[in-house]
Amino acid sequence: MKKLIRTLLLGLTAAAATIAYAAAGPKESAQTFFESLINGDASKAASLVYLPPEAEQQGVTEQVMLGKLGVISMELREEIKKEGGSITVVSGEPTYTNAAKTEAKVPVTLKMRDKSGKTEEDKETLDLIKTDKGWKIQLH
Repeated sequence: MKKLIRTLLLGLTAAAATIAYAAAGPKESAQTFFESLINGDASKAASLVYLPPEAEQQGVTEQVMLGKLGVISMELREEIKKEGGSITVVSGEPTYTNAAKTEAKVPVTLKMRDKSGKTEEDKETLDLIKTDKGWKIQLH
């Protein structure tokens, strides 16, 4: 019985999490994308990537994207473990690029620290699009 209740609660938590991602803004989507990759949750990261209809015609499906992000996430985690450090993600405020506010650019800073305390920053700007499933990252 406890196992059934635990399974039910996990299912409800997953459903609630999906709803939360759909309601998130561009800043939150960008933050969640990178945090998911760092934490090894390629599935969550893949759910935040926009795949245009023509992508599937070119062989880029959700499964392909999940596989690629899984590899990236694994390599990133191995590098963090090897260096004995950490990565912090800081997402900036979105800049909307159209009047309808359905497209945005979000600056993201990845702050990396190795075990000796040496820090390094990498700045990226992500393009996002608002879909019926929430804000998604457009990979180019």
